[in-house]
Amino acid sequence: MRPRLVAALVTAVGGLGAACAAPGPDDAPTPTAPLGPAAVYRTVGTGGDAALLEGVVRIVDGCLYVDGQEGTGRYFPYFPVTDTAWEDDTLVWDGGRYVDGDPISLGGGEIGPGGLTDAVAPAGCDDSQGWIVAQRR
Repeated sequence: MRPRLVAALVTAVGGLGAACAAPGPDDAPTPTAPLGPAAVYRTVGTGGDAALLEGVVRIVDGCLYVDGQEGTGRYFPYFPVTDTAWEDDTLVWDGGRYVDGDPISLGGGEIGPGGLTDAVAPAGCDDSQGWIVAQRR
């Protein structure tokens, strides 16, 4: 009788663990349009690269860029679609609101042109120096 009780408990606990698991990659929405001048990508998994881009938000010709500090260049960031919004000409990201000229810090890492799938960007933006912004989770 004990082996059956143990088997039943293992099955019940295993089922609870599956019900509490984090969403899988298929649960994240695939973006169909950029958020104003901000490029976005489909979030998969959690976390991301740990490099840091610090600079100033620049909106040029309908594209959002970050001018890096101390001559590091202009980056074209891709934000996680589930963590980003565009409201009233303002980027809403990580609890902050950013407009042209505001300082910003973005965890993540560099990517080359066309190096990101499941992403959308405004037409005509220069993505030659891209930055994938790490997810907050």
